[in-house]
Amino acid sequence: MLRAVALVAALAQAWVPRPRATPKPLSHLRPHAHLRPPTRLRATVERSEFLYAADIEAHSATLASTLAACGRDDRAEMASYADALECESEYLRPSGRRAVRYAVEVAFLAHRGQKRRSGEPFVTHPVEVAKILARTHMDRDTVVSGLLHDTVEDTDLTFGEVEAMFGVDVRRIVEGETKVSKLPKMARELPAADAEKEQVENMRSMFIAMAEDWRIVVVKLADRLHNMRTLRFMPPRKRAKISRETLEIFAPLAHRLGMWQYKTELEETSFEHLFPAEYAALDEAIARKRTTVEAALEECRGTLETMLMDDVMIKGRMRTVSIEGRTKSCYSTWKKMQRQQCGIERIDDLVALRVVLKAERPEAEADTSLCYHVLGKVHSTWTPLPRTLKDYISSPKPNGYRSLHTTVLVGSQPLEVQIRTDDMHRVCLLYTSPSPRDATLSRMP
Repeated sequence: MLRAVALVAALAQAWVPRPRATPKPLSHLRPHAHLRPPTRLRATVERSEFLYAADIEAHSATLASTLAACGRDDRAEMASYADALECESEYLRPSGRRAVRYAVEVAFLAHRGQKRRSGEPFVTHPVEVAKILARTHMDRDTVVSGLLHDTVEDTDLTFGEVEAMFGVDVRRIVEGETKVSKLPKMARELPAADAEKEQVENMRSMFIAMAEDWRIVVVKLADRLHNMRTLRFMPPRKRAKISRETLEIFAPLAHRLGMWQYKTELEETSFEHLFPAEYAALDEAIARKRTTVEAALEECRGTLETMLMDDVMIKGRMRTVSIEGRTKSCYSTWKKMQRQQCGIERIDDLVALRVVLKAERPEAEADTSLCYHVLGKVHSTWTPLPRTLKDYISSPKPNGYRSLHTTVLVGSQPLEVQIRTDDMHRVCLLYTSPSPRDATLSRMP
């Protein structure tokens, strides 16, 4: 521990936070706000054009020369990235979507000619990072920063040019993400560097970044998530190192931020690369288990739907009642097996039903009494297993997760039932939207 503290002190000089800029006029803070591209970005004639060529030429001589060298194929490639992100960012205001289009053009020009280890154009990485951020409905500046997060580190673009084009907030996020990426490398270059020093430096840089702007860490998590998706192109030794770092640092950080979608996928991909045999065996076992409980799942779903739709209390106060299934992730299952020192047959929550109650009026969402009412209906219909009730509504998890969990016997099959309001579910989906495995079941812890 003393060695870790000493390392933090020794590296403290490596981080010199940039003084906050003096507040400037709104036009300077949002330099892209004045941009007025054609009304419809998807207009056939202009879709493959650089809509912000004049602004790019005005702010960056390097990008201007690259823009001049772009041909028809380059423009078509850029337009394909812009179209993909336009679909993902429809939740943003028009000014936000314009900023994202502007950032796509800048990122494409900055990374033009660069390749990833997979052989793909490098720009596919920031575009995918921005998609990940958009799918969790992050704000405009975070999505733009996802597109630009590698530009200063890997190209000739400067922080000043980023600020001139997109404002001080985007510069702060991009600059912070660049520092977060560089500090662990600096730790590895120190004399007698070891795993403990590197891990301490990773944690230190993350906490410093969070203190400045939590969005820096969100961009870093999205960056790591896409890198994990393409990890198969790395050498085996580096795959193992990156996977362990992800499992020990980035996944727990995503969990603490309440970003369960990121957390689950980071854990799953890390587990798959670190323990491929165990992952394959568990994945097959979970699939078999799910097949055996399909009948119980459908029986329980049908009974619940009929019972709740006929309930007088719910009819008068709830607009809809949604009942869906979810399957536990491999890593979460493996971790629970290790914790309880048991086999997969002793894990009762591999498959669960989730009941989501949508109130008739928005103000009624704060009323959680119906969740407990549904819990009573479930317990009166099926036998609850002892000590399986978990009340995360009255005692939320540290990351804000709220729901009621109980496990009941449907015939001879244990089945977990989760009950929450639409407001609780919406908060979950904003940060924890699971990747569906089929039409009805999805993977979540």
